[in-house]
Amino acid sequence: MNWLFLWRKVMENTPISMLINQAVAIAESVDYQNVKPNPRVGALIVDERGKTIALGAHQKWGGPHAEVVAIQEALRAGVNLSKCTLYVTLEPCSHTGKTPPCTDLIISQGIPRVVYASKDPNPKVKGAELLMANGVDVIYSPSEKALELNKEFFIQQLFNKPYCILKMAQTADGYVTEAEGVQTSISNSFSRAHVHKELRSNCDAILSTAKTVITDNARLNIRTGDNHSELTAIVIDHDLDLLGRPDLALRYKRTDSKLFLVTDLTYSGPLYAESIDIITTPFLNRRVDLHLLLQRLYKDYDIYRLLIESGPLFAKSLLAQNLVDEYHLYTASHSISSNKGLLGIERSLLKNSTKIHEVDLGGDLYEAFDFRWYDRESSCK
Repeated sequence: MNWLFLWRKVMENTPISMLINQAVAIAESVDYQNVKPNPRVGALIVDERGKTIALGAHQKWGGPHAEVVAIQEALRAGVNLSKCTLYVTLEPCSHTGKTPPCTDLIISQGIPRVVYASKDPNPKVKGAELLMANGVDVIYSPSEKALELNKEFFIQQLFNKPYCILKMAQTADGYVTEAEGVQTSISNSFSRAHVHKELRSNCDAILSTAKTVITDNARLNIRTGDNHSELTAIVIDHDLDLLGRPDLALRYKRTDSKLFLVTDLTYSGPLYAESIDIITTPFLNRRVDLHLLLQRLYKDYDIYRLLIESGPLFAKSLLAQNLVDEYHLYTASHSISSNKGLLGIERSLLKNSTKIHEVDLGGDLYEAFDFRWYDRESSCK
């Protein structure tokens, strides 16, 4: 039986659970774009009578953490913290980064009890251990809401890769193209607008393949209404076919984004050509090592949230290797009925996912699926 299910039954509607939920709600009020790649964190301080006397949230990357904000608010109100409990959605940090360790402040202010709802996967963080060594009563009260709140942060820390969002479009009979290598219009204008506003606008970069880019002459930018915005594009291009192709829409002049081509380690040419950056990484039988590529994009290029738009073969490879964190499917109302067409993703590949959203977009069916990261990482349970 799933550990979260057991905890929900034990902790549901208890005072601790309700206070943790309040801290989660505080964290949810923060715009993730303002704190990334840090997690969203909420905290509150409760006195010996059970009254909440201070709240705090991490509001900005590099700014004070939630615990610090709450403690400072309590001190301004003249509260005696030696009789209080601190509730926080994430284990307090114990290392110096952009800010000093939260554990130092907790200990120095004499807070006797700390309750936290999710463990920090950063190996530098030993907050609970340090607090207990200094006489603080520490309670770990796991919360599914707290885990879901920062799923992108946990995935990045645990798997050393970006949060990966796969997008596909198919016809009512399951085809993604009427024939291999043929550009096929599938989605209606409502679905296309949704992709740009909800997916592309909220990612650091978009990943595709040279075959997809050339077939569709894809621009891979962001188009909302009459506004066109740049988006960093990463194209897996073993033979560097996009070099020498200034005619492609993707080769537009960029001022605040980059175009990367990914090729094999055997490439010995310049790593910058025709205003394009070249990334070399291992390939096997002309197929890129996806794990190593994603790790490089995360560690070396600060890609934290990655949208993937490609053909079905590449998409299936990502799913088979458990590298997809969200899957967004747009199904048109019309059919192709072509025996030469390529079929999309089989539902069997989504067996480890949960459908989290479904809506009609002007006749197209939009579905969103979530692959729960903690089902892939036993050390976080």
